[in-house]
Amino acid sequence: MGLILVELNKYADARNAFARAIQANPDFAEAHYNLSFTLSNLGDFSSALRETKRALSLDPMYTPQKLELAIELPHEEIRLTVAPPITESDEAVERVEDFHFDPAIIEQLFAEKPARPDQSAEDPMAGFSLARDFITKGLYDRAQAEIARVLARGGDKILGLVLAGDGFAAQGLHGEALERYRRALDMDDANIYARQGIARSLLALGRAEEARPFAEALVAAGSTDVNLLLLAAEARVASLDNPGAREILVALKKNESRNANVMKRVGDLYAALGDTSDAIGAYRASLAVDERQVDTRVSLGRLLARGGDDNGSIRELETVLVTAPNHDAAVVELVGPYRRTGRSRSALPRVVALIRRDVYHFPALIALGEILIDLAREGDAMNAFERVLRFDPNHSEALRYHRLLQRGRR
Repeated sequence: MGLILVELNKYADARNAFARAIQANPDFAEAHYNLSFTLSNLGDFSSALRETKRALSLDPMYTPQKLELAIELPHEEIRLTVAPPITESDEAVERVEDFHFDPAIIEQLFAEKPARPDQSAEDPMAGFSLARDFITKGLYDRAQAEIARVLARGGDKILGLVLAGDGFAAQGLHGEALERYRRALDMDDANIYARQGIARSLLALGRAEEARPFAEALVAAGSTDVNLLLLAAEARVASLDNPGAREILVALKKNESRNANVMKRVGDLYAALGDTSDAIGAYRASLAVDERQVDTRVSLGRLLARGGDDNGSIRELETVLVTAPNHDAAVVELVGPYRRTGRSRSALPRVVALIRRDVYHFPALIALGEILIDLAREGDAMNAFERVLRFDPNHSEALRYHRLLQRGRR
């Protein structure tokens, strides 16, 4: 089922199928391999790496599975086995079924230092619009192939490098992205997009001190771009320059108070600084502009719970679930306030429904175990934590609860 769903590009459903296979047999290497491929397509690269390591430990050789359809002819001893096509094919129409992209091609095209683009020529971005569209849609191999095609026809190499970096960054491959951005900056040391890409990649790699000069340079150049100011604030937060971060955030609150998305980001950064009241104020300001922002309301509910306002948190999260009953993050965040206000049983149906939709949702499984402990169903709680450990034997919360329950049994 998982393999068929992958062929149909239904990766979330495929993840569930592979996860159920692993639940039935935690040592099923092929299921771990295919789960890692699916998680990568969903953008969960850290979990994909964990599943790959688990699969390699079980079986270092991976053989792709083949789907087969067995047909038994009635009243005969003959058994025919045929491989069914997953998608329909039209033999009368000539088309390319697949392609192979060789990264060496694009590296060769980037090898030569480009001439400065002719300002009188057409917009250099025009040729790369399809590549950017592919990146937006998650079709990264096609994006790289399109970049190579445009470069072969004389496209702007600097812009091509930046786009290639954007493609790698979107996949979580920030080391590869950083290399492309640096090469673009070597060719044009005034390129804003390359500097911005370098700063973002370094932050993603946890190298805040290296990222900060690139982010600060963009602000020092007099840029009023809100995204660049937010990037500089993020770099200051990551490098523990809290006063400097607050300076930018105060200015953004004053100048961008009617921009809901900016105020959400400001709230996130205040929360990272530990300024709970300012973060709550920014989230409320964002919702005052656009009350339909579900993620902002979830962040507000989470922060209210952290500050001890469980009833306020429940109000915000319940509001989310009225309009989006299957919002997973809201369901999980609601468990804590419900438990602390003595309503663990009320949270149970929603968490169970979430796990039925997504058996791979670790936070929901942990929340389920916590609820079951409150309800004195320690055996069932142990099963919930063991389900997490089948996928991730080193999961810290699952291990902690598992050990506590084992001690209780003794």
